[in-house]
Amino acid sequence: MATRCLMAWLWLALLMSSRSSLVQAQTQTGPADVIITTAPPAGSIVRNRAFVTFETEGQPVRIDSNEVSIGVTGVADLRLVPNIERRVTPGASVALAHRLTNTGNIGTAYTITVTSLTGDSYDLTGLQLIRDANGNGNYDVGEIILVPGQPINLNPGESADIVIVGTIPTNAQPDSISRTRLTATVAGPAPGAPAGGDFSPVTASTLDVLTTVAGTSLSIRKSASVNDSAIGSDVTFNVVVQNSGTLSPLPQNVRVDGTLRAFVIIRDVIPANTTFVELVAPQVGALRLYHRAGDAIDSYLSTPPTAALVDAVAVGVASIPANSSASLSLRVRIGGSATEAIVNTAHVQSIDPVTSNISDLTSN
Repeated sequence: MATRCLMAWLWLALLMSSRSSLVQAQTQTGPADVIITTAPPAGSIVRNRAFVTFETEGQPVRIDSNEVSIGVTGVADLRLVPNIERRVTPGASVALAHRLTNTGNIGTAYTITVTSLTGDSYDLTGLQLIRDANGNGNYDVGEIILVPGQPINLNPGESADIVIVGTIPTNAQPDSISRTRLTATVAGPAPGAPAGGDFSPVTASTLDVLTTVAGTSLSIRKSASVNDSAIGSDVTFNVVVQNSGTLSPLPQNVRVDGTLRAFVIIRDVIPANTTFVELVAPQVGALRLYHRAGDAIDSYLSTPPTAALVDAVAVGVASIPANSSASLSLRVRIGGSATEAIVNTAHVQSIDPVTSNISDLTSN
């Protein structure tokens, strides 16, 4: 009887004293469940040894069990987030940012597909998938455009940022809807992954829903007459603002010759190491504006001061109607101290007719 009691106590103590760095036992009535607290890497070995301690005749005793070893099999898995709902305007460019994460325990290759769903009002045009290297949610020059079937290889815990880019059709009506699905699928092992893993074609997907609303959709592009010029020569910068939306931007208040006036402003800064030569505004009714160094940023002159004092120019227009454009051309002369590339961006500044917020859009 005493022996049976001692063995019962030993067995109970053995269950309650099991320890492992990778597994944890839950004490309960009946067999204990084993819970993996973290995903061990594929190919690793989980080792566990139980022990029991007790006293006999006042002396501590410890008895260790045999060691149990379990090989960890690689299992591929994934997570793709988020679902996106967004309000957009006709003609607008959109960038829909998503993140794919390897939640398995083995290096895995994934394929990515994007699908325009049926049963909605319209599809995005120019649809592309971008590997967003810097994670800023936009398509930047030099980032990889993913082609169908091109794998994305991720180690366990590693993520990849994916951006869907496209354009809202200019004829999309207010309150119309577009639905786009992004799907990631386990395609197989990544290069260097341990052999023998489970690469069942598990999938994850997101659903992006875009609702079109009335509004402006402004874009601004800038180009130069030459890409490489000698010191003392002239360069002409051309700026074009296109409104592909259904509404016109509202003018904002600026001061012209000290008087408050309202315009949609297309503004271009004189680049460093250059001097202002000429401003051309081809559209009828546009007012040429000149900003003098040291004046308030929204204060302009209608006649040019000395060229050396002009640090920015602008064109003021009453509006840019839907499906129309406005432009300016700025000619500058390259100075003798110019030793590096001339970097220059332009802006279009207005009031959003829907939100009444100030809009300041920057060119390339």
